[in-house]
Amino acid sequence: MTKKNKNLVFSSVGDYSNHHQWLKGKSNFDLYLINYSNNNSGYKNDADYYFERKGSKFQNFYFLYKNHRDVLDQYDRFLLLDDDIRFSGASISKLFDIHKKFYLSIAQPAFTARSKISYLINLSHPRFFLRYTNFVEENAPLFTKQALYKFMESYDPILPGYGIDLWFINVIGTNEKNIAIIDDIICTNPYDIFKRGNREIDKLVPRQTRVSIWNEIKYNLRIDPVVPTIFSYLKQPFYKLPKRYFNYYFNSILNLVYRIITKLVKVIYH
Repeated sequence: MTKKNKNLVFSSVGDYSNHHQWLKGKSNFDLYLINYSNNNSGYKNDADYYFERKGSKFQNFYFLYKNHRDVLDQYDRFLLLDDDIRFSGASISKLFDIHKKFYLSIAQPAFTARSKISYLINLSHPRFFLRYTNFVEENAPLFTKQALYKFMESYDPILPGYGIDLWFINVIGTNEKNIAIIDDIICTNPYDIFKRGNREIDKLVPRQTRVSIWNEIKYNLRIDPVVPTIFSYLKQPFYKLPKRYFNYYFNSILNLVYRIITKLVKVIYH
């Protein structure tokens, strides 16, 4: 199949995939889905490329890198999204444009305040347009072809998740202007309660196993620890701030509600 665009969104998708949202306003990217579930063969109709295969997101992308490079070589930029990320196609298209405009090697959208946050640095900040940093998380990284291919040459698919972001940061490196969190573009990393309390990655490989694999890999490769750091930033225009701050605090209230519900669910069912 011949590409339509220069940008590719890739994801491994399961039973609770939100990729349908990515198609709303889609304009400057193609979509490659690998279905790792035993269901939802209809996903094929949503994608420009479709495949069925077990494995995590980076494991499946590595499979394409080794076996279908002819497809990947057609693209300049790659957004590797976890299938549960809530994100519109219009925002994804704008994310690609900003990534290109600022000559970034790796970037990610900021997460709304209603998101499940693993690293505080990834939380959206209403005052900023983007922040140059030394870290982006593995659930929504956007790479140039050069950066992603460089990591693929080092990546061992024995690692399905947990620690991959620290690994690709070590491999690609930062010059304090090539990695950014783009606050102008936001998406939501939903709590597990919206996925019936399940994380699909845990079904593939239990968390403790992922952690053990990572600990062995980082020791063998002597991967340096990464302390998420902001080097510099670009501010939003003043006229955008009222709406952005309103959305931020509204989402913060929702986040508190979600956290309370999550704790109640754990108490009830555990």
